[in-house]
Amino acid sequence: METNEIRVKKEMERGQAIEYLQAVINSMRQGRVTIEHADETLALTPPAGVTVQVKARRKRDKESVSVKLSWEVPGETEEAAASDLRISADEPKGATPAE
Repeated sequence: METNEIRVKKEMERGQAIEYLQAVINSMRQGRVTIEHADETLALTPPAGVTVQVKARRKRDKESVSVKLSWEVPGETEEAAASDLRISADEPKGATPAE
């Protein structure tokens, strides 16, 4: 299976970070998480059962919390669209599933 990945690291206000996390939650509830950044799009379809990993860390003057959700997928979908970072349960704009 081919690997598709979108990585974004960005400083933002806590409120904006909460909005992104809420978008992930809402998308998970709807069974489709679509990530769009620049000209990259990745649509994920989480099943009912997922693996959750949580890591909290404090090191000197830096603290972090990492939450990782993962699951097995029987097939792979490739999609592409142009946009800034967006997280939703919507179909990607202008993208069609790869066959």
